[in-house]
Amino acid sequence: MLKYCLLVIPLCVIGCGHSIPPRPASVPASAVQVDNSFIECLVDTELNANRCTVRDINGVLLNDSLFILNKDGRAATKSELQYTSYRGSRIHLAGDRYLYPVLWPEKDRAELDRRLAILAGNGVRIPVDCGRTAVNQDATPASECALNALMNKKPFHVRFDLQGYEGIYVFGLAGDGSENLYAVEDYSLLQDMTPVAGARIDVTPCPKPIETRMTARGILTCLSTNP
Repeated sequence: MLKYCLLVIPLCVIGCGHSIPPRPASVPASAVQVDNSFIECLVDTELNANRCTVRDINGVLLNDSLFILNKDGRAATKSELQYTSYRGSRIHLAGDRYLYPVLWPEKDRAELDRRLAILAGNGVRIPVDCGRTAVNQDATPASECALNALMNKKPFHVRFDLQGYEGIYVFGLAGDGSENLYAVEDYSLLQDMTPVAGARIDVTPCPKPIETRMTARGILTCLSTNP
């Protein structure tokens, strides 16, 4: 009986152990497994952003977007890409930082972005680009990035695509790093879906002294009306 028990115990240890599930074929070897997701981010120096893909434990694609660092509005460096989790479309990193998704630049809709960049630092200083958020996307990280730049007197710009009653309405903020903050609104997509770029852009200087607030949708604004 004793010999039988000694034989069964090792077999049970071997058979009852937890095996690591194999990496799905759709997940590249370069992706890092964190909790129940696989994350891979590359540094795009031209866009100053990270190209990231996130897949679940079964290899199903969850996100494939441009990401930038919260508060800094830039790409995380290779040394900073130490993933800790993926939650709520955010890639969390070591040191209580995270990457949030932003929209890709659109060449045919570049006039508003050009206007924002010029207003931010008068075209001389390189601004913090807090990104462009999509319709119904969480705007809070981009707003916090803009607010951080404003408080630290850094030039910046940020853009929000919003769903209006008649189409897409675009709202942005640009600060020059001193005492000037501008609200920029683009009405080009409200009625005519193929407008002349920049044909319906309004620039409104924010009242001084500058006072900002966060709307219920998490959008930073200096205007009395909600974008």
